[in-house]
Amino acid sequence: LEIEQIAECMYREFQRKEAGYRTVLKGYMTVVFSYLFRHMALPVTADESASSRAIAPEILAYIEAHCFEKITLSELARKSFYNPSYFSRIFKEYSGQSLTDYIHKKRVERAYSLLTTTGDSVEQICAAVGYSNSSYFYRIFESATGMSPSAWRVNSGCDERR
Repeated sequence: LEIEQIAECMYREFQRKEAGYRTVLKGYMTVVFSYLFRHMALPVTADESASSRAIAPEILAYIEAHCFEKITLSELARKSFYNPSYFSRIFKEYSGQSLTDYIHKKRVERAYSLLTTTGDSVEQICAAVGYSNSSYFYRIFESATGMSPSAWRVNSGCDERR
């Protein structure tokens, strides 16, 4: 947060370009480097290194954006430059669940929303949330909710035949 504030000050200083702005920018850079070197010198515990630095935000954003498509552990591991078993382990440390369980959870949450807000058939929703096999979707959905998608729609007050 402090570095972010310094960066904002640097940007404003650069935009204004008042007398001596280069000297001010050099001073800010000295402070930024001092913070970075200080942080690099701190000992890191095993828990911190595994959970806070292991999965890049871009990979998490990619998972969020593509979890309704075919997405594989190998593909994600390759994008993050890890081998699949290591990626699987650090993802579980980060999220508390396996990648597969995480994706299923996201898909079922999206299915809840579609069942509630659309008149699409269960088969259409199944495809929209990334399942090509409807019986597998039914099994995953029932495991998560304790009822079929159709029963969930009825119990949530939404009529399938809008």
